[in-house]
Amino acid sequence: MVRSMKALRNFLSLVADQLGGTLRTRGGNIELKLPRRLPVIIDLAKDASKVSKERLMFVEKQAAIALMSEPTSFSVTVKDDAWRRNRRVTLLRVAFGYYIINGARCFQRYTAYYDTQNAVVAVLLGNDNLFSPTTKTVNSEYNLSQFNTAGPTLASLVQSVYQHFIKGDRQIREFKAIADHQSDRIFELGLLYERRSKQHIRTFGVDLNDLKSRPPSASDEFHRRRLDILSRHIPRVALKILSTGIVVSPAKGRKKSILMPFIPKPKDKRWIVPWQDELKK
Repeated sequence: MVRSMKALRNFLSLVADQLGGTLRTRGGNIELKLPRRLPVIIDLAKDASKVSKERLMFVEKQAAIALMSEPTSFSVTVKDDAWRRNRRVTLLRVAFGYYIINGARCFQRYTAYYDTQNAVVAVLLGNDNLFSPTTKTVNSEYNLSQFNTAGPTLASLVQSVYQHFIKGDRQIREFKAIADHQSDRIFELGLLYERRSKQHIRTFGVDLNDLKSRPPSASDEFHRRRLDILSRHIPRVALKILSTGIVVSPAKGRKKSILMPFIPKPKDKRWIVPWQDELKK
């Protein structure tokens, strides 16, 4: 039972990371908060197992939608009475993530911003509060086509975040595990092809009776299979675009220390790329 609960908590923690939510324990329950969703409470009591199962199925469905669906686009205007006298800015907001293909996913979400008017960009680790219950938004009629020239800038920004991803603690551990697995497979392959004597060669795909009439091909075959192992165990990282949208928001502050209702303050440690002049491709 304890092991099952630990596995459940690990799963919910992964869902929270991937969807930009939060996870915490309240009494004997686990509460999962997802953006634009009511909190999901997993009751760990035995007599509530049926209800918990239904809620867990909902969580699994949301995770599948986030990981498998196509990127979404939107345009919204942030409404906040406390900010109504401040200037307004128009941002291109791109939510994306990196993950490992041939190992533990280690999915990491990022949110990038591009203010074309002030020519500044920034990247936040994780999610912002744009679609949280504390932020009021209304749909707008802005068209993404006005940002057609933003492609090179965003491409450079996303590429710069790649270095942050591969240097993460979880990713480094997984890359090491992939490398260790590669070394083990090559060592085992060497044992299978080890030359015991001139008359006995352990090999695959070679008829031992043919070795008398033609030169042994075990060495060539070994190198082919070794290259196959190397290609299969090279760490591969993929990029997934989650959403692209235009956000019109009230703002204050200078362009490199800008404040808006739905983003963290400039000194927040989650800014892996603080507001800066746009990157050139």
